[in-house]
Amino acid sequence: MLIEKARKLLFAGFRPQQIRAYVDGHLVAEHAA
Repeated sequence: MLIEKARKLLFAGFRPQQIRAYVDGHLVAEHAA
């Protein structure tokens, strides 16, 4: 299982973050928080 979280560095606390979860190399969930 791999959880990937990406966000921009500038004003990071105020911007949405992309979160993706992979199981066995397959994307199983994606969310913008």
